[in-house]
Amino acid sequence: DGSKSTPPSVDITYKNRNPPHYPVEAIKKGAQGNVALDVTVDATGRVASVQVDQHGTDAPAELQVAALQAATNWKFNPGRKNGKPVGGVLRIPVNFALNHTQANAHAHATCSTGDIWDVATAKCIPDAPHLVPATPAH
Repeated sequence: DGSKSTPPSVDITYKNRNPPHYPVEAIKKGAQGNVALDVTVDATGRVASVQVDQHGTDAPAELQVAALQAATNWKFNPGRKNGKPVGGVLRIPVNFALNHTQANAHAHATCSTGDIWDVATAKCIPDAPHLVPATPAH
């Protein structure tokens, strides 16, 4: 039946390969939260425009910018209407979270290489980027 219409959808594998860049300053500040994006997609699946929807957004401005920048590079599957590809608007939630699951599992968590475990906040704090794994001195 060619009269069925389907909305555009995000290419999940592509989105997962191109996640938003978590700004270093935001990590240092412990900034996290959700950004709701309204992505307008054209009939070829290209991003025509991206807007932050403030209703579903509680992340600070720098995370909103990071989400916007990432979304412009995502690929989308166009929708279909009467057998023809069509564009549309997609609501895409982007979550920025700092607490690593393994970080909560044990007190001196296995943070990423070069990260510091902050006992007070029970979070990994990224230290200056190290290229080699830090080996404990004791």
